[in-house]
Parts: sequence; C-alpha cells; structure tokens
Amino acid sequence: MKFMKCKIGDRGKCHSLALRERVSEGQERGQSGLPRRFAPRNDGRFNNRKELINSSTYQLIHFKKSAFTLAEVLITLGIIGVVSAMTIPTLMTKIQEKTTYNKLKATYAILNQAHKLAVAENGSAEGWDIGTEDSADGARKLYEIYKPHLKLARECGTSHGCFYEGTYKALFSDRYAWQPNSHSVYARGQLLNGTSIAFWSNGSGCDNDQCGAIFVDINGIDPPNKAGVDYFTLSIGQENLALFDKTGSYGDTCKYNDTSQKNGAFCSGWLLRHGNMDYLRKPIPENWK
Repeated sequence: MKFMKCKIGDRGKCHSLALRERVSEGQERGQSGLPRRFAPRNDGRFNNRKELINSSTYQLIHFKKSAFTLAEVLITLGIIGVVSAMTIPTLMTKIQEKTTYNKLKATYAILNQAHKLAVAENGSAEGWDIGTEDSADGARKLYEIYKPHLKLARECGTSHGCFYEGTYKALFSDRYAWQPNSHSVYARGQLLNGTSIAFWSNGSGCDNDQCGAIFVDINGIDPPNKAGVDYFTLSIGQENLALFDKTGSYGDTCKYNDTSQKNGAFCSGWLLRHGNMDYLRKPIPENWK
C-alpha cells in the first residue's frame, strides 16, 4: 500500500484518493481492504455491487420460469391416474392369484403328508376298506383313515357343516353340480388353517389308480365359494395325492368360458403345475398336463 502525504486543505480529496487506491489494491489481491462488514462480496462471481444486484434479479426471474404451472401439474396428475388405473387392477389380480396358489399348495402339502402317513400305517390305498363307490359309508371310512394324521379344528363327518351353507358356483355358472355343504356322499372336516375338506370314496380297489377325492375350500366359509377360484379337487392315488387333469370320469372340467355346472374344481391341476389362473381369462392348452 502506498502512503500519501496530504495537505491540510486537501484532506477530503486526499482521503478519497487513498480509499480508492486501497480498494483497487484489495481487488487485485482478492480483498477489498475495507473492514469485513463493509467489504463487497468478491468470490470470483461478482466484481461490484451492481453485478450482484443484477445477478440476484436474474436468479429471481429464472426461478419463476422454472416453476410448474397449474396446468402442468394437473396434466401430470392426470397421466399418473390413467397409468394407475391401467396397472393397479392387473397387479391386484396377480397378487390374489399368488395368494390362492400359496394357500392351495400349503393345503396340498398337508393332505399329501397325511396320505403318506396313512399309507405307512395301513399299506397302499388300493388295499383300504373304503366301502363302495360314491357312498356315504365309503366317504366316512376314508375320512377315518386320514383323521389321525390331520390337525382338525372341526369335524362334521357326513353331517352338514364345515363348508359355506349357501350355493357354490361353477367357474362360469351360477351353480356347481355337487354342493360340498350338503352332498350326502361326502365326509367333512375343517383344518386348523381354516381350509374346509370333504372326502369322497371311489370304492375299495381304487379303480384306475383313483381311490377317491378330497374337495377343499381354501377360504373355508368365506367367499367367493366358487369352483376354480377357492374351491378345488385333489385326487387320492394309491401312494400320493394326485392332480386331476382336464376332464374327470364324472365330467368334471377346467375350461375357459364353459358354462357347465361341473366346471372349475379340476383347475387345481393347472394352478399347482403352472402357478397361475390363466383359465379365468383365456383358453388353456388341451395338453396342459
């Protein structure tokens, strides 16, 4: 910094010149030379107060231009709503189908384990005394063979109960052919997990490797009480529980858009093999086994 000698009469002018030189030198050094509270901001972006003011004004204007208008917000919300309306139902359907699959799979595992224990205790199911085909006595005998190996919350036997007391529906019809709550040749119970079960006997000797069937409502008495949706059939084989295929000897089926009253319960085979319920939306292959 240069020191200036000033005459008494020129102190004001001299002081201004000195101050100007100090500011000039401070700018060259990156500092103003003034006390911090009076020093203009100089971080490489602004050289003086005017530039600072102009820049602040620009930033305010620029900020206003970058904001969303009400119309833009409404359009965005509309797009989100349309996309949600298109995707959420599909997502919910997949979740529901996965839940149904898991429930049926768990019930199959419980009943198949009980079947293996019954075979270990009584020999192959082909030698079981399970009465005559399609009889209440046969169903009761079959039920009694399984009962020691099942954890039951409720026993109904050949009496009414353990199932929804209203009308069960077929897959694409308002009524299913064989109502599990009242059919005279079924023996009924309810598992601890809430699944309703009903046994049907194909008679001693197990014709065509089918000794009988177990009908299951994985929701118990809760809706929808519909074949192929929460009501299914499992086949009792000689050594294991088997999965039914497309058509049974009594005309049971699993077909898309088929209004037969026997349609739906056999869909357990497709669901457990493929993990989906495509039969609700489109025809499934003829050779889906």
